[in-house]
Amino acid sequence: SVVSFVKENNDYRKETQKRIETYNKYIEEKKRTIESSRSNELRIRNLIFESLENSIKEVDTFGRRLFEKSQEDADFLQIYLGIGKVESSNQIAYNKQEFVDLEDPLATIPADLAEEYKYIENAPIVLDFNTSCGVGVVGPKAILEQILKNITLDISIRHFYNEVKMVYILSNNYTSKMQWIRWLQNVD
Repeated sequence: SVVSFVKENNDYRKETQKRIETYNKYIEEKKRTIESSRSNELRIRNLIFESLENSIKEVDTFGRRLFEKSQEDADFLQIYLGIGKVESSNQIAYNKQEFVDLEDPLATIPADLAEEYKYIENAPIVLDFNTSCGVGVVGPKAILEQILKNITLDISIRHFYNEVKMVYILSNNYTSKMQWIRWLQNVD
């Protein structure tokens, strides 16, 4: 019986080691698939939501992307604010276990993987005015002015002036800084 116990223990260790190696290979393959998917999602986001610098170049060259968004488009009034960390559109789905064996080194890997790939770094940050009844922005005045400028430019460049009108109510302190907007067709 001692020999049998030792043999079974050795077999169990071998099976456990094989299980860990097989699962780790599977996880590495899934990581490559997820990273490829995230890279593709970032590429698509960058194509749809072009940077403000590129948008301004479109104005200079009277490019094909001027006034490209219309009311029928899914991304109508989705405004580019900048680059940052955003939640991925395609979250990792896995079966959550009701009971987790804390001694099993593989038990938490799916949840850890889902958390690791939940966000995409350096992706366009977008404000969706279609789904927002109102938007408030707080922070230092210099940043607020820059955000207001970015929103105004993105709307003016991407949306046809007959489809989107903007109205500004500004204190006297800002009227001199914001005089440039009076030349935009979108502003009434």
